[in-house]
Amino acid sequence: MRTLYLFRIKFVRGDNLALETEHLTPEQIFRRAIEEKPTLELKSNSVWVIGNIIYYDEQKRIGTFNVGKKRMGSVPKYNESSKNFENEIEENSPNSKIYFNLEYGILGLTNKYELISDEFALAGKIQELIENTNAVKNAFKYVEITRIKNPETFISRLRSAYRIKKFGVYFSGTNPFDADENFHKTMSAYLDATAGNKGLTEVEGNSLNSETCAIMTASVAATGNDAFAKLQDSSDEKFVTISLNKNAAKISIPVEIQDDDKKIIDFLMNYYYRIRRNEV
Repeated sequence: MRTLYLFRIKFVRGDNLALETEHLTPEQIFRRAIEEKPTLELKSNSVWVIGNIIYYDEQKRIGTFNVGKKRMGSVPKYNESSKNFENEIEENSPNSKIYFNLEYGILGLTNKYELISDEFALAGKIQELIENTNAVKNAFKYVEITRIKNPETFISRLRSAYRIKKFGVYFSGTNPFDADENFHKTMSAYLDATAGNKGLTEVEGNSLNSETCAIMTASVAATGNDAFAKLQDSSDEKFVTISLNKNAAKISIPVEIQDDDKKIIDFLMNYYYRIRRNEV
């Protein structure tokens, strides 16, 4: 059974926008970037590439692409004519399929160990490839790909806590459509105005409202940022600090849809919506 790891891609605009790109949305820039099929040459005699782009809707918002690396290597083979083992130079191109929803900036990553060590390293290579495109270079300050968090365990601890003494959330640049209107979008706009990359807001009190903290956690998890809380699980226990960052979101693809990429994307987004609504 294949596992998908949920990530969010975010484009933060810089001050040096090219005239031809200043009217484009992050969704349009992302589409242009992958359609360039960028390459990234490494010192290790390998080249990372994006290819096999397929869209599954008329608006070109959902689809898949493959990311992989080309490398030349020596492969031992047995030569029937000479009756000897000989080394031949061949190209090897391991690759993985990436599922995407451009409207929300959601990526579903699958990884193969012959390609790269883990999903975080794979996300880093995708980020480098996207940043290496003409579509992005003059349009944005930076590109950020972050792991979406599963807030279930964290929120459960908040709601069952005897007392919450401190609660904090991290926020980054302009956030996607589904960020919290009252806090997250306001703080992100403030961060953009100060030309910052990341911010932190903390609140302290004798006993913070657990439900308010839970609602904010769902928004933070959906945008790929982190949250933490200092709480007591019961009146006779010491205060402990817990972090959302330890709860990464991943899903196992049901066997019955593993050959249907469109259904896999629908399954991925349904799970994402559940995270956003705190239903996981």
